[in-house]
Amino acid sequence: MALDKKNEKCNIRFMRPRQIDDEKLVGMEIVEEIIKSVLHTGFVEGSLPLSLLIVAGSGTGKSKTINQFKSDGIHIQNDLTTFDLLGLFSKDEADVIHHIIVPDLNLPLSHRSTVSKLMIATLLGSTSERIKIFVTKKGGERVEHRHRAIGLISAITPTVFDKNARKFAELGFIRRMPPIFYEPGERTVNLILKFIERDKVSFLQLPEKDVQAEPDKPIAVEIPRKFNEAIRKTGLVFAAHLNNIIQQPTWRHDKMTKSTETPLTPISPNLYLRSLVRGHALLCGRKVVRPTDIHFLDEFVSFTDRARPRSI
Repeated sequence: MALDKKNEKCNIRFMRPRQIDDEKLVGMEIVEEIIKSVLHTGFVEGSLPLSLLIVAGSGTGKSKTINQFKSDGIHIQNDLTTFDLLGLFSKDEADVIHHIIVPDLNLPLSHRSTVSKLMIATLLGSTSERIKIFVTKKGGERVEHRHRAIGLISAITPTVFDKNARKFAELGFIRRMPPIFYEPGERTVNLILKFIERDKVSFLQLPEKDVQAEPDKPIAVEIPRKFNEAIRKTGLVFAAHLNNIIQQPTWRHDKMTKSTETPLTPISPNLYLRSLVRGHALLCGRKVVRPTDIHFLDEFVSFTDRARPRSI
C-alpha cells in the first residue's frame, strides 16, 4: 500500500460524485467513508480490527453499501451462526481474514434465542481477542490454532435494533460494535427518485470495490500529541451517545423497566476513536494523523446519536 506522508487531504476516489451513467447510492458517501475507515483498522499496528453496526430503515441502501467491499481479508456471510464462525476460522489458518461482513443482521437474529445469543457471545469473543479452535489435519491429527481477532460490519433496521438493544447492552455488544444511525433527507430522496427515473438506480448490487491492497505487515500510524485533547472531547460525546442507548428504559408487559446496566466510562469510546482515526489516515494514504482525520471523527460521532439519526 503506497503511503504519502505529505498528503494533507483525503482524495478518495469513491468519495467523489460518480458520473451520471454509473449505478450509485445517492448520499451515502460519508457512510462509505466510515465503513472503509473501519475496514482499514485491520491494517493498523497495535490495534484490533474495529466493528460497526449500521442502523437505518428498509430500502435506505445500508446492506447494498456494505455488500460491495472486497479484499482477501474480508469475508461476506449472509447468515451467521457459531458453527459458521468456527468453520471459517478453522479454514483460515494463515489469519488472512480481518473483517466479516454480514449485510443484514436481521437474519442471524431471527434464529431461536439460544442460537442467536450463542452467536453474539462468540462474536464478542472473536472481536476482542484471538479465538482458540482446533484444526483437523490430514491423518486425523487435531492441532490448536488461535485465529486473530476480527471485526464485524453489519446492518439492521431501527425496529429490530430497538427490540434487541437491551440484549446488546447486557452482552457488551454496544461497546464493541457501536451503532450509527441515519435517514435520507428530503433532498436525497428527491435526488434518488431522479436517478431512478433515469434508470441509474436499481435493485441490483453495486459493482464490487477493492479495499486497499492488503499490506505485508501492520502499519504504524502516529497520532500527534496535539490532537489528544480533541479526541478526548469527542470521546466524551461518543460515550454519552452510547450510554443513552445502554440506559434507555424498555417496555415489558405494559410496564416500563429501567436499565440496570452500568454506564460506560469514556475509556472504550476513546480507544475506539483512536483506532478509527488511524484507519482513516491509512485510508487517505498517510502514516500520520492530520486535522482532516480529526474532523472525520466529529462526523462519525454525529451518526451515533440514537435520538437524532443523521440526515444524509
